[in-house]
Amino acid sequence: IFERTNARGIELEISDLLKNHLFAKKVEDIETTWDAIVNRADGTLLRMLKYFYVSWGGYILKSNLYRQLKTYAREVGPARMTEDLDRFSRFYEIAREPDSNKVRAFFAERGLENIAKHQENSDSICRSLQALKEFKVTQFIPPAYAIICAIEKLPEEQRNGNEKALVRLFTAFEKLHFINNVVCDRVGNEVERFYADICKEFGTTNNLIGSINSFIQNMSKKRASLEEFEPRFAEISYEASNLAILSYVFDRIMNADLKGGMRMDIYNPNPAIKIRNNNIEHFLAVNAAESRNISKDALNNIGNLLYLNRYTNSGLGNIPPVEKIALLKSLKENEIQNNLYVREFVDKYGSMARDWNEEKIQDRARDMARTSYNTVWNF
Repeated sequence: IFERTNARGIELEISDLLKNHLFAKKVEDIETTWDAIVNRADGTLLRMLKYFYVSWGGYILKSNLYRQLKTYAREVGPARMTEDLDRFSRFYEIAREPDSNKVRAFFAERGLENIAKHQENSDSICRSLQALKEFKVTQFIPPAYAIICAIEKLPEEQRNGNEKALVRLFTAFEKLHFINNVVCDRVGNEVERFYADICKEFGTTNNLIGSINSFIQNMSKKRASLEEFEPRFAEISYEASNLAILSYVFDRIMNADLKGGMRMDIYNPNPAIKIRNNNIEHFLAVNAAESRNISKDALNNIGNLLYLNRYTNSGLGNIPPVEKIALLKSLKENEIQNNLYVREFVDKYGSMARDWNEEKIQDRARDMARTSYNTVWNF
């Protein structure tokens, strides 16, 4: 009666129809479970329901979603479907609001111990989730969840290699979407069909690692070309609205060859932190624009920027680049001894400090772009 009556009036949301269907079936504790699902969706319930379906059913149009969810409920039973949706909503929540403790708890709950109890693995996944949130990308959620479910079904002795492959996959998601969506400004849903199509395979394959590796290889083919990436990366600049992305970029560049406890945490999305350990330093100070006949746009370009710990940064002030190089060289044995990237900058660009200009800034920006594409965000 509820569906038939409202079909003649205002169109109901898919979530309203599904809620009514499950309540009508009198699933045990449905009120409590449904409230938890809605809270985890945090205002994006329709998207969550679609991603839930895609994670096992593949690509679907919104117009067919309720019909297919109802069919699934009939096939497996409304109680089983409610349980499945509840479990999916837990991953959906941490994917959109990642927290290291919640990430570990989720994988422990799913029995994936080599992630839950392996700090480097769980931290790596959490970092990728934080980055993807920064990018405002969610399309990765269905295939990621499909693989988690596939690994969970394996005998415990077969999970380890697949769990490592899962960590690689999250890194690949992060790198692909940084290149395509953040730098090259492509739309996130360009991979929606590609991601949806792989979900069914993950649920049926007899060679999960092979399927994951093949998927990552096909993802790499969807990267924007270096010719598209390089000029766009070289335009990244210091702006109030761009500081989080800048700190992310330098975090990944400066930690490219470091693992586990060797990492220097530069990017931290926690908004509660007001005084951070590392700050952006303009190699040639912004107040030098007029005296050097350099535009402020050039001075704010990524080619003129460094990330330094805040104590070193405050000590440099607005002194000329030549003096900054001399000071940084004197600090090599203490304050920046663990900052390989800054040490390499001093070695590579120190001799250019006296004549640091727009051309050298742009040359460094393009050099950073090529290294970023070929090494740092290569997968």
